[in-house]
Amino acid sequence: MKNILLAVTGLTPQILTETLYYYTVVANPPVAFDEIMVITTATGKRRILDNLLAPEAGFYHQLCKDYGVSGIRFDESCIVTIGGSRPVEDIRSVADNGIMAAQILGVVKKLTADPTTALYCSIAGGRKTMGAYLALALQLYGRTQDKLSHVLVTPEFESLPDFFYPPPEDRIVQGRAASGRSLTLHTRNAKIDLADIPFVSLRSSLPARGNFPVAELVRKLQASVEGAKHQTSLRISLRQKRIWVSNVAISLPPKELAFYSFFADAKRKCGKKKCGACSECFLGINELTAPETGAKILGRHRTIAGRYSGHLERTEAAWKRSPPDENHFLGAISKINRALRRNADERDYPLVEISHVGTYGNKRYGIALDKRHIEL
Repeated sequence: MKNILLAVTGLTPQILTETLYYYTVVANPPVAFDEIMVITTATGKRRILDNLLAPEAGFYHQLCKDYGVSGIRFDESCIVTIGGSRPVEDIRSVADNGIMAAQILGVVKKLTADPTTALYCSIAGGRKTMGAYLALALQLYGRTQDKLSHVLVTPEFESLPDFFYPPPEDRIVQGRAASGRSLTLHTRNAKIDLADIPFVSLRSSLPARGNFPVAELVRKLQASVEGAKHQTSLRISLRQKRIWVSNVAISLPPKELAFYSFFADAKRKCGKKKCGACSECFLGINELTAPETGAKILGRHRTIAGRYSGHLERTEAAWKRSPPDENHFLGAISKINRALRRNADERDYPLVEISHVGTYGNKRYGIALDKRHIEL
């Protein structure tokens, strides 16, 4: 098993050496790490390079020398800077927070994809939101071999610029009391402990495929949890021009109903045995704007409105002159979802809306509800 220490840090890189000290010196039995990975800001990266990884003088190198720690891969390439090629100096805005959340979840998702790794995640450093998202990432993707923790340091020694771990030989460092009075401290009095934080893994409940934004993924999981107590169902009748979400009847205009029933039928006919939140049957814009798709939707429209409907004739004529493009379908999806959100129970809506997976330019659209609960 490959052991990886994964931490988030900000202006106090000490949490890395303190956590490493606990696992390699205090813990019984000690943990032999193969790699250390850090997620931090641009400022945090500079602190790590200057204070921990500086050749010879870096406190990480000193700790390894003092306590005979070896075999760990930890260099500049192990530091993930929030923002990537456009590094963020600090988490100050909503945009910065979104970038940080996506990167933390991405790192944890990638590392946990390898069954031969074990993650030891520390949430002690960085801004509180960084620790919160690392904890969330482990709840979403963590496995039984992964751990979540927070390092505990004797209060007088917390965040001291000259204290990184208790060295074998006592040293004197300067601290400051809560009153502001200067203190002279002996490192022999510093105690480092670790609080293990239990977490519930939701990994088995995650959608089988799809790259969902954080908020969307959490919303779908919440709907799945609620669904264990409340079973969502979807029934569509083209003849009665109506759909039923669980026991709630919802009316849609003929064109939107035809469009929505097309998605429901695609989910119902999916060849996957295990359905759930799978997105195998979701369709991309190229598939939606294909002539055969338009023909199927018009066929459903004809069943709903009747062969001699004036609205149907106008739609057919308009589509013949100018086949529906991406904006047309996105507009229809928006109208359908507004009607569903307005009328359906909040526990049902995430499962019956027309949602999407993938990123900009490569999105695919469909219904998340299990096909076993769709009747058309």
